Amino acid sequence: MWSVEIGKVGLNRGPQYPGTRSTPTIDGDFLYCLASDGELVCLEREEGKQKWKKNLPRDFDGKPGNWAYSESVLIDGDVLVCTPGGDTATLAALDKRTGDDHLEIRSCPTTTTPSMPRL
Repeated sequence: MWSVEIGKVGLNRGPQYPGTRSTPTIDGDFLYCLASDGELVCLEREEGKQKWKKNLPRDFDGKPGNWAYSESVLIDGDVLVCTPGGDTATLAALDKRTGDDHLEIRSCPTTTTPSMPRL
């Protein structure tokens, strides 16, 4: 068993909740986790070793919703789908193996809401 610290607690716009808001997503040998401050990581499931990391506010100019970042990312084939929020990348599709961008959808200026994308 292992544990890894991921991100910090994001600021709510309502009542404060000092803990995680997302569940990890497991796909094969990897685990994907989004901290409420927008830090997204891919970890090796067996030992918790970090494979890659993104920061949604910094890397995508993301804007969290009222409950900070509170989603569980979606894996579809080789693609990880997440919602950075804001004008730059409301929705993002990343290569699940590397974290590299596949697609950013910029057409819906908004902040994020607690959700789980569905294809």
